Amino acid sequence: MSKNAISIRLLDSSALDFSLDFAPEELRDASRRFLDRLPLTAESDRVLTHGDFGIHNVLLTDKGEVTVLDWEWAEWADPRMDVAWCCWSMLFITRTFLAR
Repeated sequence: MSKNAISIRLLDSSALDFSLDFAPEELRDASRRFLDRLPLTAESDRVLTHGDFGIHNVLLTDKGEVTVLDWEWAEWADPRMDVAWCCWSMLFITRTFLAR
């Protein structure tokens, strides 16, 4: 388990590595402020999370079936983590490609 996964689960943003070269500083700062406002989640509230959920890891078949790929970051964590990662990655992708 990575240091970042443990830190995110505990919602202690001071332990997170926000030196992501690909992400704008404004987005990293906003992410840190958001994490600092989240309440701690009880251990019993944890669920199996994907860890990298987003449109880039979802396949839609001709029959309309949805398949989620790329589970190597899966872990027991706060269920909001997958929602947050999806929102963060979509915001990053939108800002990156619309800025061109």
